[in-house]
Amino acid sequence: MVMTEGRAGIEADQKYEPDIKIRITGLTKSFRVGAQDVVALQDLSLNIKAGEFIVIVGPSGCGKTTLLRIVAGLDRQSHGHVVRQHADPKKPLSTMIFQEHAVFPWFSVEKNIEYGLRMRGVPKRERRATVEQFLGKMGLRDYAKAYPHQLSGGMKQRVSIARAFANDPEILCMDEPFAALDEQNKAIMLEELTRIWSETLKTALFITHSLDEALILADRIVVMTSRPGRIAAIFDNPLPRPRKSYEIRRDPAYGKLSAEIWDILRVEVLKSRGELPA
Repeated sequence: MVMTEGRAGIEADQKYEPDIKIRITGLTKSFRVGAQDVVALQDLSLNIKAGEFIVIVGPSGCGKTTLLRIVAGLDRQSHGHVVRQHADPKKPLSTMIFQEHAVFPWFSVEKNIEYGLRMRGVPKRERRATVEQFLGKMGLRDYAKAYPHQLSGGMKQRVSIARAFANDPEILCMDEPFAALDEQNKAIMLEELTRIWSETLKTALFITHSLDEALILADRIVVMTSRPGRIAAIFDNPLPRPRKSYEIRRDPAYGKLSAEIWDILRVEVLKSRGELPA
């Protein structure tokens, strides 16, 4: 099933390319703030292949999260179209992982992971098997009966990621999920996310301010301009998988690509601060 979401509503799109999971065309989003219209995104276009891991970086306030929310179906654009291919209507099309761990405090770890499956009526035996699988994958088996107040921040975020993958969406949208973690836990979580993603090859969009995270995770890195957000550049990531946080930094290509991205990103950050003309 292929659906187009645009200003005119949702309609079938016969021109959709089968290997493109998400097609964003001429996307513009504006907000009304007092008497002014503020343009967050302007005429943004991007094709994302099925199974591709896209990381989006850009200055604060450039519309990264707004773009992610539109792709996830949590917000609507003002103009343009977002086409998302829903290959299996029995599965959710997309799931969002937020910057702050959005676990339910009244549920245990296993009940949090099970939540999406239960909401869409997956049989109990299948739910149990899936929960067991992701408790193991995320190193949470010993904490299955624990409640969020008994967990560290890193463990809560592991629960959020396990719940998202367990629900088996076709598109994963992640908004700076590791921003609040310390450096050591972030390195471990990056490796865990990479490992689980490599087993499922889900289409993924990941927002971050960290070039390290971008280079470790991405197939392609999208650099956005200062507001209104547009695409400044797109970089293919040549670093071989699997990638481990500290090992991959020894690769000369890591430093070269990081510097190339920063050359563009730095200009956009300075523009967002008013230190360079827009």
